[in-house]
Amino acid sequence: MKALVTGAGTGIGRAFATALAAAGYSVTAAGRREDRLKDVVRALGPGHDHLAADLATADGLRAVTDRLAEAPCSTSTAARW
Repeated sequence: MKALVTGAGTGIGRAFATALAAAGYSVTAAGRREDRLKDVVRALGPGHDHLAADLATADGLRAVTDRLAEAPCSTSTAARW
């Protein structure tokens, strides 16, 4: 099964991505900071990927919603303070 986690670069999003991967999901880690997303995917191991996208923009939102069709499980932990 596939899962998409927004805000996956740090904090609770990273924790969700880690927990879902441990439960057997193939995780797409999404967020704004590609360097952090790559670190997350590297830590999760093979079978996971990342998507650098800013949900505050139309292009970023479109990129994430396009991936939602592939992921029956998703969690949104993205936030901008």
